[in-house]
Amino acid sequence: MYCKAKFKNQYSKYFLQKKCELRFDNEDKLGYLRYKSTAMAEKEYKSFWAFYPYYLREHSDPFNRTLHFIGTGLVITSFLAGIVTMKWYFFAIIPVLGYGFAWVGHFFVEKNRPATFTYPLWSLGSDFVMFWHILTGQIQKKVDDAHQAASK
Repeated sequence: MYCKAKFKNQYSKYFLQKKCELRFDNEDKLGYLRYKSTAMAEKEYKSFWAFYPYYLREHSDPFNRTLHFIGTGLVITSFLAGIVTMKWYFFAIIPVLGYGFAWVGHFFVEKNRPATFTYPLWSLGSDFVMFWHILTGQIQKKVDDAHQAASK
């Protein structure tokens, strides 16, 4: 994925290149430089189950997983409450409940970028699979297996 940036001076270009690990490609007609992150090159996953171990590695901290569990539980509860009561506001608060808890976990606990930004649908599905694994007591083994597979 390429982005564009226009720099006022060579120092700002140098700073971004060194500190943010960016690789600059060609300059376009308006003087913008195309750049690509070399540090966070995203992998293309061919299936949900190939993606899920990556998702688990991004949720290594137990407190982050707890926040996700609470958020996903509230999402399920709000969805069911909306169906039972037929009140629209239960559906309206679903994104706030789900993303609110998850993003607090990522930005302040795990200090990483939520997978939702790159893989929105697989990340959403992974939230529910992880919820199930936490509920059934399988989560630590799944996280350990994901880390072990990545180290091979």
